[in-house]
Amino acid sequence: MASVDAVGNEGLSGAVAFDLRVGAVSALEVLVMHGDAPRITWQSSDPAAVGYNVYRGGVKLTPAPIAVPYFEDGSYAGSSLARYEVRAVNAGGDESPSRVVDVYPLALGAVSNPGAAR
Repeated sequence: MASVDAVGNEGLSGAVAFDLRVGAVSALEVLVMHGDAPRITWQSSDPAAVGYNVYRGGVKLTPAPIAVPYFEDGSYAGSSLARYEVRAVNAGGDESPSRVVDVYPLALGAVSNPGAAR
C-alpha cells in the first residue's frame, strides 16, 4: 500500500493482509417509534454468515448469534445516544467488520393554531 500527498510525496507501507472470513452486513437501519423498542434491521448476502451479533455502546446484546436479520432492543431507555453495531458470524465463530448506526434521542411537540381563540 502507498499514500501520496498533495505535492506528490509517496510513502510505502509494509504488506497488509485482509482476512474476511465473513462479509459485513449491508442496509443497516434502525426504526424507533414512540414508546417502542428500537428495531434494527439489516441484510447479508454472504452465504458464510450463519448468524449475527448485535452490540450497543460496545456491549454485546445477543448472548449467542441470532439467525434472523433484525433485533429489538427492549433495554434501551431512549434518553441518550445509542450506537448499534451489527456483525455477521460464520460457522467458526469469526465475526465480520462492524456496520454502525447511531440513534439520537429526539422529542417533538406540536402546537396547532397557538393564537386562535377558543
